[in-house]
Amino acid sequence: MKLQKMKSILIISYMIVWTFSIMVFWLLMSDDLKLYSLVFLGVIIPLATFVIALLIGRYDILGKYKWYSSIGFGMMYMLLYSLTVSIEQSSVNEITTFSPAMMIAGAAIALFGTETGYIFRNQ
Repeated sequence: MKLQKMKSILIISYMIVWTFSIMVFWLLMSDDLKLYSLVFLGVIIPLATFVIALLIGRYDILGKYKWYSSIGFGMMYMLLYSLTVSIEQSSVNEITTFSPAMMIAGAAIALFGTETGYIFRNQ
């Protein structure tokens, strides 16, 4: 029961940060893509991804499936980019709905966090 509650809290926490970043972009920062990319895509979302993945690895929240969580984090990172920066730039280019580089970056951050948590767990 404790792990289920912690899992729910982690998922909700990540979704709050993720949703907040989209809201900030469309309500406040859609004119400043460089600042948004630096602050949210470069610091806040990767940090949230790392910390939550670290906790997943540290407390073994998803059991043997914890390594697959990186795919979900990668997809969420790519989707965040697609719903913000990509749509804003659509006046110049076509909308990019799938960015493998963004997905790989998000998954790599999550894998690093999960591995770090796994190492802390086994010490």
